[in-house]
Amino acid sequence: MMKNCFISILLTISIVLLQSCSPVEQATDPEREAVIDVAEKVLDAIGNADAALLHSVMLSGARMNGRLVQEYASGFAAREEPMVERMWDPEVFIDGQIASIWTPYDFYRNGEFSHCGIDAFQLRKIDGEWKVVGLIWNSLQPPDCQMHPAGPPVQ
Repeated sequence: MMKNCFISILLTISIVLLQSCSPVEQATDPEREAVIDVAEKVLDAIGNADAALLHSVMLSGARMNGRLVQEYASGFAAREEPMVERMWDPEVFIDGQIASIWTPYDFYRNGEFSHCGIDAFQLRKIDGEWKVVGLIWNSLQPPDCQMHPAGPPVQ
């Protein structure tokens, strides 16, 4: 009898723990998805040299690897080569009105691999919208960083 009770308690705890760690549940969390969406917009803005999009998801005075976002975006007009930056498997941390994303990325210029590394986004929720406060990254070469698991981007 005691053994059955112990097994029932253990099974109940296991189910609760598994449900709280469910990747499906995590993947559909709307706050998590909203934070990831903002980060992906930043990468799209960089890839497409879209200063308006970049400014729409960054706080005024935000920094990108130490440079003001306005300074960073000012180089878009002179850029001629297409760029693609992709992130995957982001680690997202949210606590109330602040969030952080730590994610591997790879970067292609003119269709050729350039570098890879880690992007680290810091975000704040203001008036119901997530905005990037800061973004830092490193630029490495394999094997010191990962290439995207899907291989090179499709042109």
